[in-house]
Amino acid sequence: MKSLHNTPRTAGFILRRDLLWLLLWVVGIVVLTASFVPFIPEILGGPAEKETLAATMKSPAMVAICGMFYGESYTNGVMYTQMMLVWVILVAAVMNIMFVIKHTRRDEEDGRLELLGSLPVGRLAGLFSTVFIIFLVNVVLALLIGASMAAFQVAEIDWTGSLFFGLAVGVAGMVFAGVAAVCAQVCSSARGATGVSFAFLGLAYLLRAAGDVAKGTENEILAFISPLGLAERVECYATNAVWPLPVLLGMALCLFILAFILNGQRDMGQGFFSPRSGRAHASALLRGPWSLARRLTHPTFFAWAVAMFAFGAAYGSVFADFTSFYETNDILRDLVGATATSGDLLDPIIALLTVLMSMLTVVPALLILFRVKTEEVNQRTEQVYSRAVSRPYNLLGYVLLAVLASCVFQFLYAFGVWVAAAFVMPNPVSFATLIIAATSFLPAIWVFVGLGALLVGMSPRLAPLCWVLLGASFVLVYVGRVLTLPDWVMTLSPFGALPLYPTEDLSALAMVVLTLIALVLCLFGLLFYRNRNLKG
Repeated sequence: MKSLHNTPRTAGFILRRDLLWLLLWVVGIVVLTASFVPFIPEILGGPAEKETLAATMKSPAMVAICGMFYGESYTNGVMYTQMMLVWVILVAAVMNIMFVIKHTRRDEEDGRLELLGSLPVGRLAGLFSTVFIIFLVNVVLALLIGASMAAFQVAEIDWTGSLFFGLAVGVAGMVFAGVAAVCAQVCSSARGATGVSFAFLGLAYLLRAAGDVAKGTENEILAFISPLGLAERVECYATNAVWPLPVLLGMALCLFILAFILNGQRDMGQGFFSPRSGRAHASALLRGPWSLARRLTHPTFFAWAVAMFAFGAAYGSVFADFTSFYETNDILRDLVGATATSGDLLDPIIALLTVLMSMLTVVPALLILFRVKTEEVNQRTEQVYSRAVSRPYNLLGYVLLAVLASCVFQFLYAFGVWVAAAFVMPNPVSFATLIIAATSFLPAIWVFVGLGALLVGMSPRLAPLCWVLLGASFVLVYVGRVLTLPDWVMTLSPFGALPLYPTEDLSALAMVVLTLIALVLCLFGLLFYRNRNLKG
């Protein structure tokens, strides 16, 4: 009990810092989960369309990407669970990992926990408060997901199945919070703890995919090892099995106990694995601010490069199956902006996937750019500027890295689609078509990079606005097509202002205008950054 002294006050301090952050995450996940529920009957269609979709979703490629196919009949609830449960858990896992790492290892790096430790606060108060808060957040998230999905009163999506859906998300999220808590004790830096936690998340996804594809065989055991695979075994809206929930909860509890044990056995600021010592002298490739920026951002670059290629390969592998469902589903043809008489049914699919993946490319591009903000907030930028280094010159290095990364990511996505499609289709899509489609959205990505540079130049506190605007773009471009919003509304987004190649002709004017807008935003960002005070 002495180690938990003043835990309530510590929890209150954490909530005061991140209450808004948690609310935005919870609301965002609930909206992501429930927003498409009203459209399920239209998407699923009649008996013939259900049969076609069921045949598509049974394919190994779709099972590996989305999730396990289960149930005696392909109902609205089963279809939605197979398509959404794994992805919602992945988003919830990101929230859990980021929150736990921030209030454990990162606070320890920043000296905040050491400052709290100088007060009458128990050694385990910080970790226990973090675990307690994230537990409550997951409980609230589970209940809100269940209530919001059932509130639409869609056929075959009842209150019981919706509650089990929410509980599967919440309990699986707690497991990844436990993983992050253990990694925060083992690793010696926040970056290392975050990397290992996300690596575990990726491994859990791969084990789940392998186990789901091998369902009914002895290799299905791989899915039972993964929290994602166990969450799927709840079989929401079908059997509503209870047994996976206490198993997942037990996994989370064991991980939290292990984190507490490890925390009590290590010194403040240290991990069980010491960082590798670097060179005594920097190489020729690590001299100058731009080289430093490249070194700081290369883990993000390589991780997302692999992810973009994997996403492209995953989508390309289902092109052959997806075409048959496209031919019989009216709402899907409306979504991708084409009719059943289209000459090439893959063209609208390529167009829609490319704009979605282009919006995803904005995420790592901004993460690379915002590294300069992180360095400033942590007061490491001052050491760079103590030398003969210009502020705009330093910021420009991060901008150029983000622009270069966006080009590489778009290429890898297109290449992944082409490689996978070549294996599953007798007449695969043209590589040139994929490259042109991916390249056509680069100006829209650069607008967000320019906006990020402008906000960082004005104040680091304004940078998160980019994520809000990116979410608004997704709603306008993607959800707007389902809701049939007017074209002028969707053009408010940079992605909506560009034509969907190859179903529409390229617009050189739109691409040039967006590129110029991005350039102007960058120039103003460099100007503001040169003249403002650094955050201390």
